[in-house]
Amino acid sequence: MRNFMHALALNKFFQGGVALMLSTVLINALNYFFYILIARTLGPRDYGEIVTLFSYLALFGTPFAILSTLLIRRLGYAGAKKIEVIQQFEQFFWQQIRKYGIPILILLIGFTPFLPRITNLTPASSFVLVLALMLGLVSMPYFAFVQGLHLFGTYSLIAILSTLLKFSGAFIVFLGIGDITIIYSGFLLSLLCMFLATLHKTRTFHTSPEGYTYRFQKNIKSLLLQRSTLYAFISLLGLTALGNIDVLYVKKFMSAHEAGLYGAWGLFAKTILYFLGPINSVLFIFFSEKETKDQQRAVLNTILILLVLVTLGAYFVYTIFEKQLIQIVLTNRFEGLSGLLSQAALFGAGYSLVTIMNNFFFS
Repeated sequence: MRNFMHALALNKFFQGGVALMLSTVLINALNYFFYILIARTLGPRDYGEIVTLFSYLALFGTPFAILSTLLIRRLGYAGAKKIEVIQQFEQFFWQQIRKYGIPILILLIGFTPFLPRITNLTPASSFVLVLALMLGLVSMPYFAFVQGLHLFGTYSLIAILSTLLKFSGAFIVFLGIGDITIIYSGFLLSLLCMFLATLHKTRTFHTSPEGYTYRFQKNIKSLLLQRSTLYAFISLLGLTALGNIDVLYVKKFMSAHEAGLYGAWGLFAKTILYFLGPINSVLFIFFSEKETKDQQRAVLNTILILLVLVTLGAYFVYTIFEKQLIQIVLTNRFEGLSGLLSQAALFGAGYSLVTIMNNFFFS
């Protein structure tokens, strides 16, 4: 065990991952309080609206997430050719944007008026959904590039500043200034700033393409047609659906008030995932690297033991202090959650377990 801990401490992913883990603690805390502020300020109805919007973003953003993780894996295998791979893929990516961008934009704009009827979201939320998906599309490769280059400190700083912008919208409304429009504006501004920052950082590594032999256009097509890619897409889509499709169902077929209560229940359920997020944020990159293969099983076992301990603690707290938590974290407008928080702890534990195991086997 002593040799394992010594080797782990000297590992560059452990050293770089410390910055990412610490930043994720702050980011998760900001996101957690973001939801608390909007719940306390707006009440169940608008809270359910915002939670549903983010659930749709998570579900529709699954293709972006799978491409991002595939890029991180490919960069992990690239070795000294990382910059070459990045530049070749970036060139290929923008060629596709120029080729298909206008038709996709027209399709999204034309589809937007029909979203409220399909999703039960308001027109404003539907518009924000489309804009966020557009930003997510163009941002996807640059998020992967910065992580694939192991720029943990830079990525952490960018992510923190972006989350602060998102949080600022909820905080301004909490102070009594504006309404849900301010929250949406802060969220979209955070996405735009994160895109521009990761784009700028990636471009600083560009070098002359002379002598490059790597051609990503051929490789990306073959990669997308591989059976392993299909399995990875199904795995990630299933994981995302598990954490979000229930929210979409409640929003579509139940009242706005009930949707808000269910969204708040989900906030308590995913508290465990927020707690383990700092660790989970670096697990995929850690598990993807060949040089960490000998340490991966021991790290996984340690994480699973930690999950059990966190679950037991959450179940105890949710059961004993249920009413106090609802009053302190939310308000008496959410008292309909009484008697349900202990189940939230169990759901959150199961979802966290699936997330961790998915990262391990997919990597």
